[in-house]
Amino acid sequence: MADQDKAIATALANIEESTGKTLEDFRRVIADSGLAKHGEIRAMLKERFGLGHGHANTVTHLALRSDGTSAAKAAGASDAHVLGGLYVGKKEHLRVVH
Repeated sequence: MADQDKAIATALANIEESTGKTLEDFRRVIADSGLAKHGEIRAMLKERFGLGHGHANTVTHLALRSDGTSAAKAAGASDAHVLGGLYVGKKEHLRVVH
């Protein structure tokens, strides 16, 4: 398991411990909320469940499957391919920073 995977697993375990909610529970809460925008969902999770910004952001990305790994899988591509697609044209020079 990669360090990033371990970090996400640890964050989800801490979130479940503090809220009693699993990622699937949060997916249902988000679906039932009718919210679609990332920032609105993150704000709702912070307010309703007392999550900090980072944890609410992580849950939002994972629930919406908008994190890089999920986006890559959905596109049938590798993480590197999806990441490379972010840095084209005027943003190409920023790739080395990432």
